[in-house]
Amino acid sequence: AFGAGFAVFLRIVLTFFAAQLLQMNYVKFIGGLLIFWIAVKLLTQDTCTEGEGCKTASSIWSAVWIILVADVTMSTDNILALAGASKGNLFLLVFGLIVSIPLVVFTSTILARLMDKYPIIIYAGAAVLGKVSAELVFTDPVVANRIGDVHGWTLTALEVAGAVAVIVVGRLYLKYKAAKSRV
Repeated sequence: AFGAGFAVFLRIVLTFFAAQLLQMNYVKFIGGLLIFWIAVKLLTQDTCTEGEGCKTASSIWSAVWIILVADVTMSTDNILALAGASKGNLFLLVFGLIVSIPLVVFTSTILARLMDKYPIIIYAGAAVLGKVSAELVFTDPVVANRIGDVHGWTLTALEVAGAVAVIVVGRLYLKYKAAKSRV
């Protein structure tokens, strides 16, 4: 409970901070690339089962620390995606936090089971992250100045391409990893 409470507080602070940072040059570009990498990692990560190198807590404060570090690490995509999707709109940012935080905190076990049973959920999530990644990259002020301001159908096509690219890169990496393990 302490770890989850600190994680929620930290996520709120980081999301508001990220929303302000996204107004600066190159931050959307770098954030978009980071979200793309996180999305590919989501598709290609191995799960950790107890006894196979998973970190366990030795005290209550150790458990709080592990939860905080894990939440910040795993919620980076949520923080950046929420800040990017809100496009500076405070209402959307607050609404996204109100919906996403309880969903993640209270349904994480259910979501994990659903993702194990229906892996398509992971692909859908990764595709959404790819879409947000492309939106951030191509709406960064520096990129927009170089290639022209993209909006409408052009931006939609780039977002679809970002979603597809995440899936393709993830699948290619998995094939590469499988071929490498056979050697």
